[in-house]
Formats: sequence, C-alpha cells, structure tokens
Amino acid sequence: MIKKLIPAFLMCFVCAAAYGGDDEYVDASGVIRIGIAHEAKVADIDINGKAKIVDMSNGKQREVSHILSVKAYQDGDNKLKIGKYSLGSMARLTPLEGEDRLRLNGKSYRGSLLVKANQNKTITVIEELGIEDYIKGVLPAEMGNGWPLEALKAQAVAARTYALYSLKRFDSDGFDLSADVRSQAYAGAASDRPEILEAVRSTDSEVLSYKGEILHAFYHANCGGHTAPANWGNEHIKPLSGVVCRYCSFSPSYSWTLSFTQSQILKFLASQGYEAQRVKSIRITSRNKGQRAEWMRITTDEGSADIPVKDFRRWAGGNVMKSTYIISISSRRGKFEIRGRGYGHGVGMCQDGAKGMARKGSDYERILRYYYPGADISSWKD
Repeated sequence: MIKKLIPAFLMCFVCAAAYGGDDEYVDASGVIRIGIAHEAKVADIDINGKAKIVDMSNGKQREVSHILSVKAYQDGDNKLKIGKYSLGSMARLTPLEGEDRLRLNGKSYRGSLLVKANQNKTITVIEELGIEDYIKGVLPAEMGNGWPLEALKAQAVAARTYALYSLKRFDSDGFDLSADVRSQAYAGAASDRPEILEAVRSTDSEVLSYKGEILHAFYHANCGGHTAPANWGNEHIKPLSGVVCRYCSFSPSYSWTLSFTQSQILKFLASQGYEAQRVKSIRITSRNKGQRAEWMRITTDEGSADIPVKDFRRWAGGNVMKSTYIISISSRRGKFEIRGRGYGHGVGMCQDGAKGMARKGSDYERILRYYYPGADISSWKD
C-alpha cells in the first residue's frame, strides 16, 4: 500500500474558494492546478457555449450562454477585468456544457480556469482539472504521433507519478505544476487521439512507488545508452540508480557532435567573469556515476578556469547541447569539437528507449520495471 503522502488539496475544490487542508488522505475525485499563464499582462479567453464566471471575492456568479471572446487583465488596485465584468482579485470560469469549452490564447482546455491578480500588476491563469484529464494533455506533448501504445502507457504512469510527487511545487504562485518543462510539457485539450485516451484509461490511477512512497519518477528523451543515477548526496534510490539501455540507439538524439570556435568559447568565459585572448584546451575533469560530465577545465593564455558543465550547457542552450553525457572533446582547425550522447538529464525512463522496447514487444509494465528497477506499480487511490 502506498503511503498517503500526497497533499490534501488534491481533493475536488471546483466549488471552493480556498485551497488545501490538513487531511493527509486524497479524495478519488482529485483536482490539480496547472499554471498555464503566469505573470501575463493580458490573456485572451474564448468561451464557447454556457459557462459560469464566479467572483471569488464575493461569490457573485454570472452565466454566459453564447460564444464570447474576452480579454482578462488587471484593472488597477489588484482588481480583474474580464470582458465587460469588473471583478475582485480572483475569478473562476467554469464550462457548463462539457469539456473543451474554454480557450486561453488560442489553446483549448478541459477544466475550469482560475484567473488571479498578482501584486506586480500582472495576472496568472490556472487550469483546474482532474489528474486523468491532465495526463491526457501530457502524453501528446511528451510523446508525438506514431508512438506505440505500450510506450504511451508507460509514459502515462510515469507522468502521473511525477505529477503526484511534485504537487505544491509552485504553491507560492497559486498552482501545483507548470505547463512547461519545469514540470512536464502539457498541451491542454489539443489531442484526443484514441491511443492517448486508451493509454490513460487502461492505466487509470496507476503510479510507481518505492518502499511504500510515491517515487520521484524522472524521465527524459534519450539516455545515450545508459540512464544516469539520481544525484542526491549519499542517498541511494534503487529505481533511480541507472541502467544500461540497448533500445534507444535508433534515435537521432542518441549521438551528436557540436563545434565551437575560439571566439565562442571566449565569449562564454567572459560571461563567467574570465578574460583571455586564446583558448588552449578544454577537457572534462570529473564525471558522476552515470558518466555525465560534471566539471570541465578550460585552459587559456591567462590560466585555467574550472567550469560546471551544466553552466556551459545552459549557455550553449539545452536544445543545442542536448546533454552532459560528453564522450570526447577535441581541437581541430582552431575549433573545439564536442561529441556527446543522449538528450536530457538521463535520470529515470528513457522515452526513446520505451519506444524501442515497445516496438520489440514489451508491455508497459516491463518497460517501467526495466527503467525503474525495484519500483512497484500500484494505484494511488488504494
């Protein structure tokens, strides 16, 4: 049985004005909050059909019964303006005729939208919806068209687990999870492909746990042949200890090569506070247990600089330098060539590997047990 460590506010609160509670148990009709627009000056909201607008400051309700496009913004003194309505600092828009009735900035959403005024004269828009509906929006964003059903099922379980573990991460901003890679990529109600719905339906409420607790179920695009161990000091978590992966080499992300000029490296060094005229060499000086590079030494005419590799990757761009799994660094014709593998941090499930395993006939449970060895698959509702 999974320990009930999931925060209590995962209970249905569509009709409540406040969040949270002290009860450690989770209601089966759980609703989570997704920050779909944060600190925006204005938001374009389309209402298709009947919807209810509730001013959370006084409980006053207004029903909209036709197609309506409105702008939401702050109207001074921490007050909201939604279309022609002047409201308090927080308002909720709830569709009354089924899902996919509300759109924000052109994108459809299944749940209610909570709009709140911020102290810095901006607004935040939060979608409130059930966990399973949320996972329906994660799968098409995390795995594209044509992915095998069993890989989608594995992703559904991993994403559900990650979401439940990460609740309240952005609580100071009024929501649980962001709609981007700071949490999980989320596409709203953009896709209702049959395989997506089946993957969510057939794994309903299933999560990964370890020693009775929800697992921090990391995942990433491509591991480059070996998943990385989670690095939390001396703490050892078996399901996140790293495994050999023989299933992701088909992907273009499995291996990559980058080339940097002298001027580019010097520009990076300047951004870190180092001055030099010429770069002599670059080498990796330390790696973690998963062979991901942690520190690099850049030697110049002015001396040497020891730089965290993650900082160099951040400067280069995570979509350019796809990981810190660096195989070699060489100097050629005045340029520095970096050869690497994989895409992402490398911890947990390799998404390309899940695709490869599914193509070879593995079901989702086998995929999950391969990438999270020692983890259990059970229902968070039990």
